[in-house]
Amino acid sequence: MFPIFTCLVTVLKDISGLASISRQSPLVKMWSALLCVSRWMLLLTLAAVIFQVDAYVPDVRLPCCRSVASRRVLRIKRCFEQKPREDCSQHAFLMVTKTGKQWCISPAAKWLKDRMDKNKLHCPPDLSILMTH
Repeated sequence: MFPIFTCLVTVLKDISGLASISRQSPLVKMWSALLCVSRWMLLLTLAAVIFQVDAYVPDVRLPCCRSVASRRVLRIKRCFEQKPREDCSQHAFLMVTKTGKQWCISPAAKWLKDRMDKNKLHCPPDLSILMTH
């Protein structure tokens, strides 16, 4: 049997007076019962918090590039790599320009490879789009 259930059964026996007489003093029995009950309360509180937090988690939708281009993009403010995933199968790089325009660029674009090889452009995975810049 699980230790927490054993503890609960012991507390219930002690409370109902069905427990056999042991060498422990009533104060020790009461203290161990209190510890057992506090563990239960902690577990129940933790479970309630987890269920409440789960209810308030927003459903985040990441952007998805359905088609890509190879054109050179200038004045890039941010860049994110979109790796294929369940809801979006295209591998692409999402570029956001300083004017706010978004472009989906093919990973095979030569200009993109050159800039990334020279460490002039850093494109983290698209999960970092959730971070504010």
